[in-house]
Amino acid sequence: MSPVSNSNETDDNFHFVAMPASTKYKIRKFGGWKSFFLGGEGFVVEVEGPTVLYLQTRILPPLAYAIRKFIGGRG
Repeated sequence: MSPVSNSNETDDNFHFVAMPASTKYKIRKFGGWKSFFLGGEGFVVEVEGPTVLYLQTRILPPLAYAIRKFIGGRG
């Protein structure tokens, strides 16, 4: 859990999990097109506080792979 004060916070979309429905946010491109296409990343979530963000330290695809047996996923 990551509390956000009255300012803005920008987080990598791979670490973002959830936030309250009332949170004001934008998803935007980060970096250049070269890093977007060649690096596989390039989006960030820009959040306006005050709010609470739920973040994870693992990136989403490996996390989903690790917990798939607990939620009935294939793989």
